[in-house]
Amino acid sequence: MTRSPTTRLLHETVQLLLGLIAVALLTALCFWLDFRAVSAAFTYLILIVLLSLTGGLLAPVVLSFVAAGCLAYFFSPPIFDFRMNYPEDIIATATFLITSLTVGCLVRRMQAGKDELANVLHAIPALVWSTAPDGSADFSNQRFRDYTGFSSEQLRGRGWPDALHPEDRKVEELCAALAAGEPFENEVRIRSANGEHRWFVLRMTPLRNEQGTIVKWYGAASDVEERRRAVEALRDSEERWHAVFEHNPTMYFIVDEAGTVLSVNPFGAEQLGCSVNELVGRSVLNVFHETDRAAIQRNAASCLEQLGQSMSWEARKVRKDGTVLWVRETGKAMLMKERPVILIVCEDITERKRLETHLAEAQRISHTGSFAYDVAGRRLIYSSEEHHRLFGFDPAAGMPAPKDWALRIHPDDRERAVQTMEQRLRERTDYEVDFRIVLPDGTLKYIHSISHAVLSPSGDLVEIVGTSTDVTDRRRAEYLTQQVFERSPDLVGILGRDYRYRRANPMYETFWGIAPEKVVGMHIRDVIGEERFDRFAKPNLDRCFAGEEASYEGWFNGPGGRKYWFVTYSPLRLESERVEAVLIIARDLTERMLASEKLRDARMQLAHANRVATVGELAASIAHEVNQPIGALVTNAHAGLRMLSAEPPDLNQAHEALGDIIKDGRRVSEVIDRIRALVKKEPPQAVRVDVNEAIVGSIALARAEILKSGVSLETQLMKDLPPILGDRVQFQQVVMNLVMNAIEAMSAVDEGTRELQIVTDQEGEDQIFVTVRDSGPTLNPESLDRFFEVFYSTKSHGMGIGLSICRSIIEAHEGRIWATANVPRGATLHITLPAAVVGNPPVHAQDV
Repeated sequence: MTRSPTTRLLHETVQLLLGLIAVALLTALCFWLDFRAVSAAFTYLILIVLLSLTGGLLAPVVLSFVAAGCLAYFFSPPIFDFRMNYPEDIIATATFLITSLTVGCLVRRMQAGKDELANVLHAIPALVWSTAPDGSADFSNQRFRDYTGFSSEQLRGRGWPDALHPEDRKVEELCAALAAGEPFENEVRIRSANGEHRWFVLRMTPLRNEQGTIVKWYGAASDVEERRRAVEALRDSEERWHAVFEHNPTMYFIVDEAGTVLSVNPFGAEQLGCSVNELVGRSVLNVFHETDRAAIQRNAASCLEQLGQSMSWEARKVRKDGTVLWVRETGKAMLMKERPVILIVCEDITERKRLETHLAEAQRISHTGSFAYDVAGRRLIYSSEEHHRLFGFDPAAGMPAPKDWALRIHPDDRERAVQTMEQRLRERTDYEVDFRIVLPDGTLKYIHSISHAVLSPSGDLVEIVGTSTDVTDRRRAEYLTQQVFERSPDLVGILGRDYRYRRANPMYETFWGIAPEKVVGMHIRDVIGEERFDRFAKPNLDRCFAGEEASYEGWFNGPGGRKYWFVTYSPLRLESERVEAVLIIARDLTERMLASEKLRDARMQLAHANRVATVGELAASIAHEVNQPIGALVTNAHAGLRMLSAEPPDLNQAHEALGDIIKDGRRVSEVIDRIRALVKKEPPQAVRVDVNEAIVGSIALARAEILKSGVSLETQLMKDLPPILGDRVQFQQVVMNLVMNAIEAMSAVDEGTRELQIVTDQEGEDQIFVTVRDSGPTLNPESLDRFFEVFYSTKSHGMGIGLSICRSIIEAHEGRIWATANVPRGATLHITLPAAVVGNPPVHAQDV
């Protein structure tokens, strides 16, 4: 083993000191024995050779010169003097010095060679030992001792086989091999110092002398544990590969450079509806769709040109039954038995292709395209067909250059869009950006782009994937909505669940005197006042937040004066079923309400004028009605006087005459009261009205006109008909108008019978029906459509206001009136009114 410089120096120093002592003792001995210079030189030479055998060069060299000095001083005359008088002494001393130095160098060289050999034996990565012809070890290298943990003494003799595994320690076989005298090798397990057994290849070779007799055996053991593991791993790999190839649910092909199938796994053959034998030996092109075969040939040629590099492509394969199978193939060319072959792995992507078709259709419908951007190459590496079309590129023309994409962006938006992308690239975050693009034909589009950063395992940004959506229609709709919002004459606002405004239109400044931007964030109570908030707004807002539509209307005092407002509350569900906000629209109906009140007053004036006109037309009938009871009253009075003047007076007859007088007086009073009520200008009264009784009263007023016109009247009044809630006088006015209109219409007919029919009926518990049917002239469809228009009349002398007033009165009673033509002639007026059942709310006079 190689010694360290310090150890070697120490060793040579000790050797030198011991040599000096030995030279001194030998000098004394030779001087005492009276040796001559030649004898002493020979003695010194033996000592130096012995010292040289112990190793080191310094001591023999120094001692050679010391010994030469001793020869000159002690053994060459004159003694005790370094001078030499005799030539033979000089020659002897020089010969000694040269011989000692030469011998020292030779011994040192021999020792160095031995040390070098020992170092080699100890350093080689193998266990080395030597044995006698009987197998007893006499040497083992350091690596043998270090690996096994045995000492040299433990390995000597028959101890070295103890390092073998018990199952490999076969003494009889070892002895037989040694006896055979031939080199042998075997794989055995040798135990390490930590108890682990590793596999070694043990080789032993004999050394023979000139007679051929074995004088030694040399052994070496090399560690093959890793090789055995590699071989086992290779065997396992081959078995796994075979299992994968045979049983993997993926299609595998191996084809030669001519395209002939060399191998195919059972799953792949089954996917194509074939057996393995049906495919092996045939051209692989036979399984591809005819239109894809040329591309497959080009791809295969590219693989063969780039051995060891993988390539992928997509194609259609045709099953045995004719159905098409989309596959993504990855091919890699390699050398197998020095022949190029292509290993092809096929992935079934039929479902993916179907989904891609649906996705492409969905992108086309939604005007959304997808893309992928390579950060390192600073270019788009993928763009869907719809993405191409959005930017005005032809998908069939390939991928446009990066600058072409940028030039499509509107000049005013280009710098902002690019800076946004560059900033997000530096931040490695997702981002959204809106910009406009201009197509070659000048078409302007609004694009909303969403991008996602794809990071590598080390956190580096490698790719950007995203979508671009054409939001032109949405932006236009948003613009129009914003214009409606901003320009609406109504107060429009959006309120959150905290009762604070999120948006408000400019009308808030017009009415409340608060700028819209200041309204945002304010509590509604601070805008409309606490009393209005607590009394009107909050209850309706709470209903709206619960999911209901709500509204209220009324007169309110505000900064702009007294106004009539109609306010609606609509729930807004932004991202869930929960109402997140409320849309408030307040419409100023002040002018309409004022106009409505003026219209109501005008209608009352018109109705009063109509009633007066009606009274004028019925003056003769009224005079007839009054004449009859007055004439009867006078007649009964005369009869009573005669009865009282008789002797004796007929009191019973007189009593009856007086009763008739009272009845006739009441009848005159009723007629007068009806006329006064019809003419008198009073606000209508909401009472329970007996429909049948009101109709009978109206007929009584029109009886004279009915008889005069020769009209045959028929009434079919339903018994126990529920009352209606309304104004008796107004309802009688409607009936009077309809009856008089019917009489006048039939007066213009010369031929046929003049018939007037009045019918009342009930449907369910809440509807009263009244129909007035006449046999007047035939009506055309245009007349029916305009029957109730103001100032439209089918009579040459009519004013055209009677039926319009009738419709207003009926609708004020929450009813409906319409007309239909009779066959062969005449018309029927239909009226429906709600019955005054229990629970009906009272009708306000101003509503009738």
